[in-house]
Amino acid sequence: MQNSIAEEESSMGTQIPLAKSTSVTLFQHHHQGEGEKQQQFLGQNLEERDSLVLVVNDHQIAAEKDGDLEKPLRTCSTPDCTGIQKRSWYKSKILVGNDMCQSCYKKERLVLSNRICNDCQTTQTHSDWYRSKVVKGTYLCDKCYYVELLKVQNRECNDCGSSKTSIAWSKSKRFPGKFVCQRCYVREKLALTTKTCYLCKSDKTSSKWIKSKVILGADLCVNCYNKEKLALTTKTCYLCKSDKTSSKWIKSKVILGADLCVNCYNKEKLSLSNKQCGVCASRKSSMAGWYKSKKTPGVDLCNSCYKVERNSMANKVCNDCKTTKTSQWAKSKTTVGVDLCLKCYSKERSLLKTLTAAATGQTNE
Repeated sequence: MQNSIAEEESSMGTQIPLAKSTSVTLFQHHHQGEGEKQQQFLGQNLEERDSLVLVVNDHQIAAEKDGDLEKPLRTCSTPDCTGIQKRSWYKSKILVGNDMCQSCYKKERLVLSNRICNDCQTTQTHSDWYRSKVVKGTYLCDKCYYVELLKVQNRECNDCGSSKTSIAWSKSKRFPGKFVCQRCYVREKLALTTKTCYLCKSDKTSSKWIKSKVILGADLCVNCYNKEKLALTTKTCYLCKSDKTSSKWIKSKVILGADLCVNCYNKEKLSLSNKQCGVCASRKSSMAGWYKSKKTPGVDLCNSCYKVERNSMANKVCNDCKTTKTSQWAKSKTTVGVDLCLKCYSKERSLLKTLTAAATGQTNE
């Protein structure tokens, strides 16, 4: 009995390997007292030691099985990809034996899926394919799926009463349990914030407030933030050699790595579009771009023909001259909710300028 206790005591000072870099040492405890108490203590300690050995071995076997001990970094085999990571690697289904990062594997899977959208008949999608909630057994691209999802939800904006929204429906912060469209949600969110632009001192912004990159803690409206962002960038347009742009710099789709101003980018985009107007058969459009016809689905229209079609579908009458045709409709500045043709609107605006100038002159005198 004493020999077995001595062997157990000597074994308690051994080291149990956890992994390559760590180890656990169980130290021997010396207690003086009666033999029965010492034997009981050693028995409990031995049971804990055995259970610990089992746990350690299980973790070590699992770690070696997963290859997680000192796992080397891998590089994605896809050209022009610099993905370097330890986990979430996938084997390519095209290049046998090659490793792919999660992003490239997802793109490869979408290419090999060989599916067609049930609505727009496209064979490409941005993020993933989704099963239709209306037509069972069919697939939709992400764009058509979100459109279908908004229709299936059958909700109505609590503020404007619209049954359509651009991105998603949001919970109202003023009216609990009510839904608002994306446009009203942005307005509601901005109305609840009490901020002022540090540069222009305005308490309003178009979509959100943004922190300044120059002045620590300063809030800027979207317009001032874009100006600040452009002032901090030192870029030159590859085509027109200008160091200024209207809103942002955009990468060229033809010249790799070249920066373009908004004007040159729109020109390049129009030249690459290769479209033809379904009304005037023109292959050119203004800087506004190409539009889809609202009367004939799938037909492309130039900017000029699109304006004509839109005005013909407006079904409006000018409040002054009673005409139903104009290049552009505008709301009256003197009478709320009244539509005016472009000619009558220009007359009204020039009259307001004259009255304002005369009132200002009388005030100064």
